Amino acid sequence: MPESTVHLPQASLIVLNWNGRELLARCLPSVLAQDYPDAEVLVVDNGSTDGSLDWLASAYPQVRLLPQGRNLGYAGGMNAGLRVAQGELIAFLNNDVILRPDWLRRLAEAIADDGRIGVAGCKLLYPEGNLIQHAGGILRYPLALPDHYGFRQPDTGQFDEVKDVDYVTGAAFVARREMLDRIGAFDESFYFYFEDTDLCFRARAAGWRVVVVPQAVAVHLESATAVRDSPSYYAWFHRGRLRFVLKHYTPQQVLEDFLPAERARWPEGIAAAEREPLRQAYRETARDLNAILSHRTEDGGRRMEIHPATIERIRQGLYHLAALGASRPIEALIDALYARATLREHVFVSHVPVIGPLIGRFRALWNSVSTRWYVLPLAAQQSELNTLIAQALEEMQAAMEEQRMRLEDMQATLIALDRQLTALTRRMAVAERQLRLDGDQPLAGQGDGSHSPDIAL
Repeated sequence: MPESTVHLPQASLIVLNWNGRELLARCLPSVLAQDYPDAEVLVVDNGSTDGSLDWLASAYPQVRLLPQGRNLGYAGGMNAGLRVAQGELIAFLNNDVILRPDWLRRLAEAIADDGRIGVAGCKLLYPEGNLIQHAGGILRYPLALPDHYGFRQPDTGQFDEVKDVDYVTGAAFVARREMLDRIGAFDESFYFYFEDTDLCFRARAAGWRVVVVPQAVAVHLESATAVRDSPSYYAWFHRGRLRFVLKHYTPQQVLEDFLPAERARWPEGIAAAEREPLRQAYRETARDLNAILSHRTEDGGRRMEIHPATIERIRQGLYHLAALGASRPIEALIDALYARATLREHVFVSHVPVIGPLIGRFRALWNSVSTRWYVLPLAAQQSELNTLIAQALEEMQAAMEEQRMRLEDMQATLIALDRQLTALTRRMAVAERQLRLDGDQPLAGQGDGSHSPDIAL
């Protein structure tokens, strides 16, 4: 293998783990086998309970282990590793990837060759064979729905050129530390999903290139890390998607492009299993809207100010989305209460010619006096009561929804365990039949009058 002609700086490979001992047994050998001259390997453990920590300490003492004691999510876990990593290049890895030996070197060479590259992703293949899972990410505007170049296409070399992309998947990529120091690490308000997309968009907004280097190849055991089409998957995915939209779109884009396009998807454009978690994501996002918008910044790092009336319009738009196709009366009630929680002053208008404007002004003056000293305090109390009622109902609904999602996830787990048990039972039956067949065969030396003294009876 020819040696690299460019200087390759020290690299840190951060592997994130949560109850993935079996996955690590496949991932870590490929990480440690990288043909890279100077690299450290760190494993961040997000509170595993499957024995990962003890096994790692025993099987891989050369790996630096960073136990967190609880699940910090992708962003929090990776940031924990980043804080102690020493490399100039930082590789972020899920525990369900298997790297080719030249994976890191290929990415590092591309970054070293172009000082504008801040993020470099790779080509990911499915474990089934030469089938592409990811050759760069595309984010569809205005819905912010992700897609991948080459998705489920046979790898025939059609995506073998380095190219700029919207984002790269967080399963396996390398970032320049200099860039991270300038734009910041992962935004930990993204607990699951879209934290990688957010980082890439911030990088591109700051003038860095986000590219895919297809010569760097890894296999992604994606099915092992997430139960697709499950309620919890949809809930986390859409929470991240809505947070991303509110962080990166202008208020005008949210109101004029995103919300109408999102409304147009209902119901035909959304899978039945996806609707309930999506409505819940709308409600939670509307409730947390002020906190989410506080993460918006202008050039120079200043917080971006948004007019309260605009924030309220966005909030009402989200609640109206949550009311679409509500399958249970309580959901429609909650959304209606939130949409009408705040009482608003009525504007008097008279259409009578000449004296009409005078009547209108008199009514407005009288309304101002009476509203300011009497009606407005009552309205404020009623608005507060409306909001409290809606919040109480939402909390009850959220608790019920959480229990339902847990039950569905448990059901999916039980189905998977039942399939595994069935397969194990079949293998045991085959082994039992084989043992019986072996028992029917005479031992060596038997059947011909001879005796073997080495066989103890």
